[in-house]
Amino acid sequence: MSTHPVTELLIRRWGMPPAREARVLKLLEDCEKGATALPLEKGDAEADWGGALVAAGRGPQAEPRPLVLVRDQADAFLQTWAHHKAEHSIAGSLRARIELSRLSPLPLSDEAGALLRSLFVREGEKDPYLGQFNAARTALTQRFSLITGGPGTGKTSTLARILALLLHTAPAGKTLRIALAAPTGKAAERMREAVETAVDEVTTRMPDLREPLLRAARSSSTLHRLLGYNPASGTCKHKASNPLRLDVLVIDEASMIDVMLWRALLEATPLDTRLIVLGDPWQLESVAAGRVLADLVEAANGDSPLGRCWERLSKSFRFEKRPDIARLADLIGFQNADSVDALLTGLRDESAPGGVAWLGDMPQAPTWKDLPCPVRE
Repeated sequence: MSTHPVTELLIRRWGMPPAREARVLKLLEDCEKGATALPLEKGDAEADWGGALVAAGRGPQAEPRPLVLVRDQADAFLQTWAHHKAEHSIAGSLRARIELSRLSPLPLSDEAGALLRSLFVREGEKDPYLGQFNAARTALTQRFSLITGGPGTGKTSTLARILALLLHTAPAGKTLRIALAAPTGKAAERMREAVETAVDEVTTRMPDLREPLLRAARSSSTLHRLLGYNPASGTCKHKASNPLRLDVLVIDEASMIDVMLWRALLEATPLDTRLIVLGDPWQLESVAAGRVLADLVEAANGDSPLGRCWERLSKSFRFEKRPDIARLADLIGFQNADSVDALLTGLRDESAPGGVAWLGDMPQAPTWKDLPCPVRE
């Protein structure tokens, strides 16, 4: 008899053959490491699972079973019912938001377009920086927008300008209900500070927006607090039957949001709420199972309606004078070890004008004086 409570229940209650236990244990192990599905060999996919498994073709509306078999062309995967249903819920919610924007477009007036352009023209330049300009335009014209980029690419400064434009173009007499949220308290506080820091620069053209922008920045909280999560019951105050009352919801550090929290967030957010999601898919992993942000970016990169909602900020202003730091960070993020090695080898014995120098193999850790001057700086 199984010694694991989950597989013991599957065998006793659902009639799962003991021969399938090893696959279930592997699924549970992978879920603890962040996965939401386990690839199956052909023999396991076609084997008898008793009453414990339902084919995904019957959909999450079918009678619930503990396990789900998902087929993707020639591949087959094993999922828990909870993860399968959550992923279907997330996909359905995002499709509905994208479709609503298609059927009921959010117009961009000539005045708003001119103001948008002016906010993204850097000093001494004629044209706006297109990455941030396009990201802001997407956020203004779509009910769901996805803005990604690495450190220093201007995600939060772009957000401050988006909020200013939304406030400026709101219908006369309407007070926009805006909330900012992030997965952790530290991330929420960083977002608040970053938006507050950008307020002075943004409001030089629109001084009357200073207080509304500061008020929006101070709304920043954790996602759990926003949703009214009760750890005793494991439920949220805000859900489909009691949704959030917001016009604009901004989510930062979205790479940290796991699949179950994504589901709770989308179910509690009405379709007509403008949802702006920021993050770096290659930076911080989710705290539980699922890599939703990375999956969304991968889909947006392909043949998907998500493509019209996604903008990637690629230019790092933080490392403008030290471009090799940004190059190295990108290569590490993409886990490209060969290219990292080639980059460092090419920088051997240089003076590190790009911010990175490879000191080579040393018998002991380098001292302060061994570091190139730009690195010390």
